[in-house]
Amino acid sequence: MFYLLYFATIDGCWLGVATAFFGIMVIAALTLQFLVWRCPLPMLVDHKSIQRKKASAQLSLVVLVISSGIYYFNFGLRYCGLVVSITTQL
Repeated sequence: MFYLLYFATIDGCWLGVATAFFGIMVIAALTLQFLVWRCPLPMLVDHKSIQRKKASAQLSLVVLVISSGIYYFNFGLRYCGLVVSITTQL
């Protein structure tokens, strides 16, 4: 919610710069995903005889669970109260 309020106060030119920046970051993240899946996906397909789509879905689920757990235990518990208190006092 705070992010929406922050973007509402940005001028037109900087809004375009911010949108372009986040768009480039999305493209970079998707490009990196191809390199990340290059090794484990063929291993699952070749050694475990799993279809490529099913192996990709399983790997995506594993990555989602692990990254969500890392985020929650490192940032969610520790900084949630701090971020809320700082942003509400602005």
